[in-house]
Amino acid sequence: MPFFRKKRLFILLIGMIILVVLIGYSLREREQLSMPEKFINDTVGWAQSVIHAPVKFVTNVFSNIDDLKKPTMKIKY
Repeated sequence: MPFFRKKRLFILLIGMIILVVLIGYSLREREQLSMPEKFINDTVGWAQSVIHAPVKFVTNVFSNIDDLKKPTMKIKY
């Protein structure tokens, strides 16, 4: 049983190392993005705009409701 735990830990360690190497490779300075990176950037940008529109609408509605609840100043004669 301890052998399998060590094996899992070793596989996890190797996976983390590979992940760090891939992140470092993708963050290095380049003049042009690769095709998968362009696709991911476009997809994330589109999804962000789709999610942002309704969230912004709901936020504005609640903001307007809060503005209506605030007491207004009355002019004293």
